[in-house]
Amino acid sequence: MSALTTAGQDSVVEIVATLCGADFQTLVDEAPDRMGQDARYYLSVEKAKSLGWSMTVPLNAGVASMVDWVRKYPELLSMDTSYRHRL
Repeated sequence: MSALTTAGQDSVVEIVATLCGADFQTLVDEAPDRMGQDARYYLSVEKAKSLGWSMTVPLNAGVASMVDWVRKYPELLSMDTSYRHRL
């Protein structure tokens, strides 16, 4: 298992909320599980490691960098993100 699946690890949403000074509990509405929904997805980095990959940026630092980048380019938040199929 990767470090991302370690028990007690903050979710990406929790990390972003903290970095933005927001209260995670006020941002999230928990909904009941859907029938057949997986409770959690576990990923292994073993295949990537066997190909020579190694983590160089910890999750918290990477998410903090991403939040800083979005703050630097706030116009990205108002861009149209709807899907358009192009041939």
